[in-house]
Amino acid sequence: MKTKVGLSYLFLLFSFLALPLGSGFNIVTGFDFSKLFLFFVALSFLFLLIKKISTFNLQLNLLKYFYLLTIFIIFHSIIYYIINCPDEILISRYSNDSLIANLVRLIMLSIFTFLIVENFSKRLIISSTIFLNIGYTISFLGGFFIKPFFDTKINAILAADGRFYGGFDNPNTFAATSLSLFVLNLISLVNNENDSRLKFVNLIYIILSIVGIFMSQSRAILVLLIIYIFLLATKFVLNKIKLKYVIISLLVILIIPFFIPKKSYDGLINRIKTHSIKINAKDENKLEESRVLIIGDYLRNINKYYLIGKGYNREISVIENDYSTWRPFIPHNKYLSMLVQFGILGLLLFLIILLDIYFKFLNYKNTGSKTLYIIYFYFIIWILYFFVGQQNNSRDYYLMFGMVFGILSLRNNLNNNEFKLIN
Repeated sequence: MKTKVGLSYLFLLFSFLALPLGSGFNIVTGFDFSKLFLFFVALSFLFLLIKKISTFNLQLNLLKYFYLLTIFIIFHSIIYYIINCPDEILISRYSNDSLIANLVRLIMLSIFTFLIVENFSKRLIISSTIFLNIGYTISFLGGFFIKPFFDTKINAILAADGRFYGGFDNPNTFAATSLSLFVLNLISLVNNENDSRLKFVNLIYIILSIVGIFMSQSRAILVLLIIYIFLLATKFVLNKIKLKYVIISLLVILIIPFFIPKKSYDGLINRIKTHSIKINAKDENKLEESRVLIIGDYLRNINKYYLIGKGYNREISVIENDYSTWRPFIPHNKYLSMLVQFGILGLLLFLIILLDIYFKFLNYKNTGSKTLYIIYFYFIIWILYFFVGQQNNSRDYYLMFGMVFGILSLRNNLNNNEFKLIN
């Protein structure tokens, strides 16, 4: 039985509110608002633990590979750091946080996924979207008041190019959160039959999420959004053309350009034209950021890590003395990142999770549920995103898994009645 009321559920909703609040707010307030998310997740889990400890076994079979990868990462990290780099356990050379902080965050994010699955229902879909909208509004407005000129040169340069950070310290993270906002509001819109005001709010935030993606100038997320919309249109519109959906879609397309600042639009077009960002025209040999060059750097050094990896968040150690860009970068490829950090076994466990989810969706795809297809396509575009991004310890990454495992848990035979409530 799902836990739908009580303090655990309430704090889970507050974690959705805190999800879009990035560390960029630290500059203005001196308080790390990003830790609010972890705080609410911890409280939600604590009250669930107090109330229903026996519930944990219900999702063990569904999430077994997900849990196995989490446990593997924890043990791999502890053993690797103790043996190879004990001096980096408390102070990391390649990350802003220590190993302990990163592992605690990993555990809390995994718990966040579990809590979504445990509480997944039509009510959670609509309620969590409302809380996420509130948090995103705060983050979006905060982006206009926070100057993203942090300690590193690249952030200052990207900000000068007009990228919008939205309260985060990375515009790509803001773009990923905007994509999550788009998906949750779309699911809420599909599952809200009676409240026309809430439908209007969902439409507004769908538009706002698209504007946010454009303003972030994230090429990868923009392309994935286009693919996602195409998949949805192919499934729900083109095979059953409904005039009202066509009109709404055309109106949204016509309205969005009026909300996008010209600087953001011009910057995005320039970024799309090339896979590289020139940092300094005076030295064209090395002052460049390119995903192609970055991946090439790591593949050239594959013999250093393919077997046991180089440790959690230590990817840069592989190429710190051998790189083609203006400075060493993380791989910007989730699959490659898993191989670099945890070796071939870590990559295989990650691929097993994705394949297991994919085949489960294939078994359930003929249900007629719009929500299931919306989440299924969301999962597909994340698989594509992993080729050009990695989002280590990303809240949106674990939110995606929560939504995926949540809808699959309802589709199990024991929960068909709950599944029928979701459109």
